[in-house]
Amino acid sequence: SKDDLRREWLAATNALAAGLCAEAEIYLTDACDEDDAEMKCEALATEALLLVSGIDKQTLPEPYQTMASLRLSQQRPEDAEALLAKALS
Repeated sequence: SKDDLRREWLAATNALAAGLCAEAEIYLTDACDEDDAEMKCEALATEALLLVSGIDKQTLPEPYQTMASLRLSQQRPEDAEALLAKALS
């Protein structure tokens, strides 16, 4: 049914976004010294945010938390605060 497809799409979207966040977090921690680590982290976190931004009811805070962590590492606390507020809403 249409509802079943919607639930499956939502689950797949959330799983993909969570995986992108997990990879992005690696560039914030263990792989932070790699060339272009910040750029790779930004790209992955942005893709995760884009995936979940079209979802009416947010059930996955990780993309917002991951981007907030990146913003904090970039010394951009105001941006991080707004992202954390979105993660908690």
